[in-house]
Amino acid sequence: MEGLKAPSLSSLISGTDRGSSDSLLGSLNLDLDEIDDLSIPPVEELPSLDAIMSEFDSDLDSISNNLLGDNRINPTPTPSFDEKQQTGSILRHVIFQGVTTQIGSASDRTEAGLASALAVSRMVAIGTSHGFILAFDSSQTLKWCCLEGQKKQQGAVSSMSFNSDDTRLLAGFSRGAILMINTMTGDVLRTLFDAISPNAGVLNIKWTSRATLALSLDTGGSVWSLSFTRRMGIRGCDSRCLFSGARGEVCALEPLIVNDERHPFQQSYTLVALATLSKFFILMIRPRLKVVKYHMLNGPPDSLPLLSWQMVLIQSADSSRSVDPVLATGRGSSLYFHQLSFLNGRISVTLLRHISLTYNLLALHWLGPKNIACVERNSETLHLIDVRTSRELETIDASNFGIVYSSAQFKGIATGGNVSPALALAGTFACYSTIVANDLNGTLYILGKRSLHGINARNWSERLSYLTAKQNWTEAFELAIDGYKSSSEKPKRHGVSKDRIIHLFEDYLNATTRSPELCLESAIKCLIEVDKTEYLWQELWERLFSHDLYLNIITQHILDDNLTTISPTVSQALLDYWSKISLDKLETIILKLNWQCLDLHQALSLVKHLQLFKAQMHLNTKALSDYTASLVELIPYINIDDNNDRSLGNNLLVYISSCLAGRGYPTGEIADDMVSNVKYEIMRTLTAQHSMKADDNEPTYPYLRELLKFDTRETLNVLSLAFMENEFSSELGLSHRQRIINILLEIVDDEESDQFGILCNFMSQQITTKSLPDTLTYLTKIINYITSDSNFPVNSRQHVEKEQTFLNLMEANALCSRMTFEELLEIAYRTKCFLVARFIYEKLKKYEKIIECFILSNNSYELFRYILEYRNNDERKIYQQIYDNFQSMMELESEKTTKVIIEYYPICVPQFLKVVNGIPKLHYVFLESLIANGSIPLETSDYNKFLTLQCQYNPENVLEFLQNSNHSYDIHHAMSVVEEKNLTTSLIYLHEKNGDYQKAFQLSMDLLKDSPESLAENYAMKVGYLCMRASNILSISDRESYWFELIEVILSRSYLSSIVKQILHLASGSVDLSKLVQLVMRSGEGNGKTKNFGDVKHILIGMLSNFEYESLLLKTSQNILGRDLHKRLVKEKQNANVGIYCKSLKCHLCKRKLSDVIKTATESSEDSNDQIIVFSICGHSIHNSCYQKVSKQCENTDSNLNTIICTQCGIQIQEADSFYLKQNKINWNSIPQEEFSSDLQLKAPPRIGFDYKGK
Repeated sequence: MEGLKAPSLSSLISGTDRGSSDSLLGSLNLDLDEIDDLSIPPVEELPSLDAIMSEFDSDLDSISNNLLGDNRINPTPTPSFDEKQQTGSILRHVIFQGVTTQIGSASDRTEAGLASALAVSRMVAIGTSHGFILAFDSSQTLKWCCLEGQKKQQGAVSSMSFNSDDTRLLAGFSRGAILMINTMTGDVLRTLFDAISPNAGVLNIKWTSRATLALSLDTGGSVWSLSFTRRMGIRGCDSRCLFSGARGEVCALEPLIVNDERHPFQQSYTLVALATLSKFFILMIRPRLKVVKYHMLNGPPDSLPLLSWQMVLIQSADSSRSVDPVLATGRGSSLYFHQLSFLNGRISVTLLRHISLTYNLLALHWLGPKNIACVERNSETLHLIDVRTSRELETIDASNFGIVYSSAQFKGIATGGNVSPALALAGTFACYSTIVANDLNGTLYILGKRSLHGINARNWSERLSYLTAKQNWTEAFELAIDGYKSSSEKPKRHGVSKDRIIHLFEDYLNATTRSPELCLESAIKCLIEVDKTEYLWQELWERLFSHDLYLNIITQHILDDNLTTISPTVSQALLDYWSKISLDKLETIILKLNWQCLDLHQALSLVKHLQLFKAQMHLNTKALSDYTASLVELIPYINIDDNNDRSLGNNLLVYISSCLAGRGYPTGEIADDMVSNVKYEIMRTLTAQHSMKADDNEPTYPYLRELLKFDTRETLNVLSLAFMENEFSSELGLSHRQRIINILLEIVDDEESDQFGILCNFMSQQITTKSLPDTLTYLTKIINYITSDSNFPVNSRQHVEKEQTFLNLMEANALCSRMTFEELLEIAYRTKCFLVARFIYEKLKKYEKIIECFILSNNSYELFRYILEYRNNDERKIYQQIYDNFQSMMELESEKTTKVIIEYYPICVPQFLKVVNGIPKLHYVFLESLIANGSIPLETSDYNKFLTLQCQYNPENVLEFLQNSNHSYDIHHAMSVVEEKNLTTSLIYLHEKNGDYQKAFQLSMDLLKDSPESLAENYAMKVGYLCMRASNILSISDRESYWFELIEVILSRSYLSSIVKQILHLASGSVDLSKLVQLVMRSGEGNGKTKNFGDVKHILIGMLSNFEYESLLLKTSQNILGRDLHKRLVKEKQNANVGIYCKSLKCHLCKRKLSDVIKTATESSEDSNDQIIVFSICGHSIHNSCYQKVSKQCENTDSNLNTIICTQCGIQIQEADSFYLKQNKINWNSIPQEEFSSDLQLKAPPRIGFDYKGK
């Protein structure tokens, strides 16, 4: 590629040789072809933030080989679909060598200084630390160099910004100057020295969506609007402070710029996002200044807030779509996404998502509407994140880029450090002006001190090319499949994607000639997905040396239903391969493949030889259209005992049922024009009198006979389903039914066999459904079956079938004309068909025997359902039947029986108790259920009886009954019963309950002394708790004797040492501590040992620790109690200071004004009776004298309690709760009459000179 030429920096500075050129590296211009059919859609079709990746973005333009692309919307990278770490196929890193060379040359030759700021649009502007500004066009050609900042000695270039049409460049300097430069010529159009706060530098400068409005941020944290004017040919600028740093220092600003003129945010509004160290907010500048939304943004003090806008297609819950701006905000490790929407003339902001990162952020920029680039602060690593899934797609290490930080500007070094400490600390890693994203081409530009780097995302086609070049075929095919699926809704893109995948496969074939099995699985999967299977049978198959891996892969796709047709050559090899390895897979393959792609001779030979019966039936029906061949060939094998394998017989029954129902086997449907013929042929074959190759000894109806022999019940079920088809509904169908039944009776001729019982049940069902006439022939055989004692079933299922046969005939009225009900009842009882007996009783309306039938049949569910259904029917006499059969019902289901008695017949409980009185076990169960329910009151004798029975049948629960029972059992009777049964624990409880602690303690000690080591601790603790409960009742000497005896036993046994501290703790509150210490010190002397202090030191220390703890606990409790009492006192005092609410200024007894009496009392005397009583609860008020008159007339006034009662509403208060306000000495004559209460418009009397009594 020919080298590009650029003017030298020295020539631009000197103003000569503007046309001279220096060679740039042509290799930087990556000339990649673009696919026009895959262009980016317009803004209103951008993908949704909530539904990202819902459609394949195969229309992404490849990044321009120029430095800056054209004016189209930036391409959206295809996110990685793989959870594992990618190989770097998404992000592409480019060093712009032409710009890098010029930066180095300017620094070395002209003392321009190092790069300090960057601005990118269709051009690139580089600012330096000495005030130089270098401008480059899209081909990296240096267009001009501005030295105005260096001449004015304004310090480093801190920020720059291009306007929307790239005709103007604003540049801010660290000492506060702002320049406007013509980008075509490099001439300075405006120089502003006083546009921001005095003695402040420019931190950031941005153009807004309006061509004449820009925003500037200074080191004082203030935001300024710069409105550029041109009046009478004179350029000017109006500067206005939008946000003062005194209210909070703004660190970042990002105006919203919408490239669609029809969007409301572009037409009528000017919005900007601002961020301080504690929050961010969206500010409306036009049409009026207003804060639209603010949100807290906390983070580490040494990190700055980050802002970035992006237009995104948002899909709401109602499936409506809108293109709205989304603001990404971040600080520290938190990342937020907010949607800005315009609805019904109002702007609203909605939080879409919050992502918590594992690292702190340095920079944040969108790379298209799907992905966002986050630069990690510590390691300077760029992370590409999928916004929808919050998943990291790829990373690039940027630590060797030499990223330029703007910390000097944030520390205000050029202005004498005139910044706040918080801003200086936060700006340590500032890079607002050195890491910049270009929305035009989706590239992230990173400025190094002497270089410029670009990072962008490859589109789908470029990623395929990259992976192909890297020979990473597995990931390339997976990416190809994902892209192909995503473009399915757009036919043109779908076709282009398919062609690209075919080209990828051809590259794969050419690259893997020597290793044809490399990534074979991925290649096959990709070809199947794009429906180009012809490559599988030609190129791939022919070049493989070994086909085993290939056949395994193909098999898996067949099993997953991805392939139904393969080439005959491959099918032959596939069947041969699996016939030697796995017969199950071979049969499944034959069932799933289209039979037309098989070698039919080979397939049929294999299935017959290997006995793959399902595959054989499938081929016979699908390929040969012969539905009877399977029956003729396979039925003779179903009863051959082969390890009790019943699969063939079951498959044949399913096959017959499917064919008779018009369905295919194993799947699908039979053709409509063949259904009737198939049903006829199947039934004709089953009822054939002899097989085609029958010998003289073959029995009649061999096929149906074999099926009945295999499984009579299921065979008859198949016939029953077949009889429901339309072919058996006509008169001809009825004759076919009768013929089949006659054949079945001929086959099953042994009336004592199980088969005959099943057949009779089948016949009775057919008679019940009117599918078979109740002729004498059929009925005679069925009656003989159900009345014969020799046919009594040997298992429950046979009995149920026999009973159901009998019941079917009764429901069909087939027996009533041939036998009387008495005869039928006798047969039902003799054969134990009690459901039939119940049916007959229902017919005869003899309801008093029905419950007995349920009990005899052990059918508890139906029994209680019947009781609940007819309990209010007097004709059925439910209560009498329950009473007569109560014993049997209790034996059948005691819990449900008791529940019925309690719920519906509670007053009859004594009668039912008498019924079971002579049956101890049932008596106990009934009483237990009654007591557990608790709603039925019982006599003391019943509780005594229950306790006696419980000691006999369930002694382990006696203590629980005694402890939890509040029932009035006789305690003396209980003590005698439990003592008789040697239930010592229960006896201890009863003695304690009776107040006889002496016996309870002695029994407990005996139990402790005799207990094994495993239970000794538990018993010792129980004795300790007994002593503690008795301590409040016994005398000091008694409780000390109990405790000391227990402690001596415990101290004498070494295996109880673990509970010594607990026992001493329990005893310390009941005995003299000095005696307790002496007892501990003397322990062990009786054993002939000398007790050392070391032996009991831990016990004494434990006692002292407990004492210290309890003392602290007591002190703490006293403090808490004191605080609570003080709070109550404060609350009562507050309540006492609250004014009294008075509803009326008149006494409701005498109807006179309250002030009249006050006035009279003041003038006449100071008698305490002339007072006002006001009830603070209800607000009523009366004269004290009036109340005294009323109270004297009431005889029920309780003078002892000094109760004051409101005579209007009856509220009572104690006189002790009242309080008095002393009467003031007021000269009433000096007060004008119009100032009295008659002229007051208040709800309460004035607080002057009144004595109040109230709560």
